[in-house]
Amino acid sequence: MVFNMCLLEKIQSISQWRRGDERAPHKPLMLLFALSEYKKGHERLFHYAQEVDEPVKALLLQYGPDRNSYKPHYPFWRLANEVDSFWEIENGEKCQLSSSGDPRKKDLIAYDVKAGFDVASYQTLLSNPSLIDEIASKLIQDNFPESLQEELLVRFGFVLDSSLKTLNVEK
Repeated sequence: MVFNMCLLEKIQSISQWRRGDERAPHKPLMLLFALSEYKKGHERLFHYAQEVDEPVKALLLQYGPDRNSYKPHYPFWRLANEVDSFWEIENGEKCQLSSSGDPRKKDLIAYDVKAGFDVASYQTLLSNPSLIDEIASKLIQDNFPESLQEELLVRFGFVLDSSLKTLNVEK
C-alpha cells in the first residue's frame, strides 16, 4: 500500500502550465488516457504515432483550453521530465530536441517513440487494478471542474472513488 500512495502522490505532484486561473490539463488527460487503456488490458508502453497522437489531440480539443494548435506530444514527452517520474520513454534518445527540451512530432513518429508508466508503477497497477480507478478519480477531481467530472469518469470508464476527496497532497 505504501507504493500505491507513493505513486498517487507522484501523479498528484506533476507540474502543470498555469496563467492566472487558467490551467492546461494536458498531462492529466494523457494520464487518464493511459490509465483507461491499462484498465482495458493495454501493454505498458504506447506508440506515439499509432496510439496517442489522434486520441489525445481529440481530448485536448474537447477538454483543454482553446488553442490555435494542439500538441499531444508535449504531455507524452514531458511526463518523463517530472521529478521522481513514474513515466518512461523508449527510443527518445534519437529525437532532436528544441531549446525547450521537446522533440519534434515528426521525430516521435519516425523513430517509433513509445512511452508509458515505468515497469514498477505498471506492475503496481496490474497487481492492484482498483488503484487505476483511485488514481483516475483523484486526477479528475483535482484537475477538472465539477461540471465535467462525471462526464470524464464515464468517457474513460472509471469508477468514482469518493474517499479520495479528502486526501490532499501538497503540490
